[in-house]
Amino acid sequence: MLMLALVVFPIVAAAAVWLFFRTEKGAASRVVVESRPAGDSLTRGMRYAARALALIWAALWTIFALLSGAEPGSGLKGILMNAPNALPELGFLVCVAMAWRWEAIGAVALLVEALLIFVVYLVVTSGAPIPRSALSSVLLALGLPPLAAGLLFLAAWRKSRASEASTEST
Repeated sequence: MLMLALVVFPIVAAAAVWLFFRTEKGAASRVVVESRPAGDSLTRGMRYAARALALIWAALWTIFALLSGAEPGSGLKGILMNAPNALPELGFLVCVAMAWRWEAIGAVALLVEALLIFVVYLVVTSGAPIPRSALSSVLLALGLPPLAAGLLFLAAWRKSRASEASTEST
């Protein structure tokens, strides 16, 4: 049930953000959520770093989820039998795809996902005898990349919006 929350909640949160910013005519009124290439090399660098970080993080965890539960020596059949266990990680890939296309919405989804990872993992492991070093390592490996990528996407989106506003005013 908690894994389902990791998949569904970031997507629902991003949809809520999208609905908040839409007008009756269907156009975005308060923000432009499509990512546009900005002329600033710093903005492009932040965007590319966020994309690389998020994609590598989501792809590695998806591959790990697919392969870790497969029986040794079972080949492709074992991987396919284990595919339902990778559904939360496929949610990671969906959030990365959203961030790639719509920076503001994807940034919110990645930030919500990072927050959920931190909270859910701490709640699930609260009674378990896990050393703090192992707990912090897992939390950093699972939660820090989407947090950093979400912040980078948000910064790139804001910087591109500011540069668009300054070019429009001149």
